[in-house]
Amino acid sequence: MMSDFNLKTEPRCDGSANLGAFVQYNTRVHHHYIHNTGGEGVYFGSTGFGGRVYTCDGEEVTLYPHEHHGAWLHHLRIEDTGWDGLQVGVTPKDCYVYDNTVINVGLENVQYQTQGLQVGGGSSCRVYNNYVANGPAMGIIILAPQDTWVYNNVFSNFGADGIYANSNDEFPGVSLRFAHNTIVGVGRSGISLFGPELAGNVVANNLIADTVEAPVAIAGDVDALEQGNLTYGTADEVGFVDAAGGDYHLEVDAPAVDAGAPIDGFAIDDDHDGVPRDATPDIGAYEWTDEPVPGDGDGDGDGDGDGDGDGDGDGDGDGDAGTDSGTDSGTDSGTDSGASSDSASAGPTGDGSGSDSDVGDTSGGADSSDTSDEDGEGCGCRARGPGDAWSLLLLAALPLVRRRRGAARGGSARA
Repeated sequence: MMSDFNLKTEPRCDGSANLGAFVQYNTRVHHHYIHNTGGEGVYFGSTGFGGRVYTCDGEEVTLYPHEHHGAWLHHLRIEDTGWDGLQVGVTPKDCYVYDNTVINVGLENVQYQTQGLQVGGGSSCRVYNNYVANGPAMGIIILAPQDTWVYNNVFSNFGADGIYANSNDEFPGVSLRFAHNTIVGVGRSGISLFGPELAGNVVANNLIADTVEAPVAIAGDVDALEQGNLTYGTADEVGFVDAAGGDYHLEVDAPAVDAGAPIDGFAIDDDHDGVPRDATPDIGAYEWTDEPVPGDGDGDGDGDGDGDGDGDGDGDGDGDAGTDSGTDSGTDSGTDSGASSDSASAGPTGDGSGSDSDVGDTSGGADSSDTSDEDGEGCGCRARGPGDAWSLLLLAALPLVRRRRGAARGGSARA
């Protein structure tokens, strides 16, 4: 299976593309319509964080993937993917995933390849203003991350958790913050959080409805502030505009309106649509307003100005971002990346500098999975099959540990 966008360079036996020798800078993927993929919609960065075993010149060695410094993945419509919708790995600096629509993921139902969004492998990301729906596992899974914020998102109709996070004790003291998310219709918990080494975590002002297990499940050894989360047994109780149709904006008399509280040290100024939050913010991804949302102009609330309410801007009301099923909404190049052979700690971290190049040119040669040295520049190396450290990490994350069960207590973001 192949991903629609595969943005990384695999480690090489000669070390030229490995951790400490190569960094990919300032990659931007935006305004594309990605659909009906066999693999992932977007595969950004390696899932081999922690190293994978490769065979180099007849010997097995562990090689580590390079870092990405600067990733802006936004305004993508991703639908009907065989594997995960969008995943990010080994991106510890300037990682932003926002304003994306991701629906109908994991259609091949391949184990460990069924998430809406995936963040991990030492990544530190801001994930916000995304609409993610319909999949057999998690809305978003976060494994072995560095500081990561997830806010103003909608996660609906997933077979497991809406948000699942496990530090796997990789980065002691890391903080995870989940706030103002709307989570509806999941087969396990709305939010699950594990990792005794985590510190200063926040789970606040999330609106959660229709979960099979506890709406918020946080391991008893996790340091976390729980504040202002609002939970319901069914979506019909919440006061959504059209839950059956996937519209989770709030009605004016919904109990979540003005029911939240500002989060100390974590200010989220605007909602999913860019509507400013007031001193008593609404709980969930959307702030109720009787005004057109910023950038809308036509008053239908979808932000595209075409008056049909479907959000894709093409005026036909079907939400498919084109005039037929084969039309790509991203007609410009929409994808840029820069690469550097400097050490992993050097160089720009999102300031736009560095040499630009087409995505296909960042690898500089054959993939390390090649088994021969036909071009004279490789090393005759290959990876040891698909069973890698990332799969083991997923195995470690999935078993249930002790949870605090029962009801939960309790734009732009600034610390």
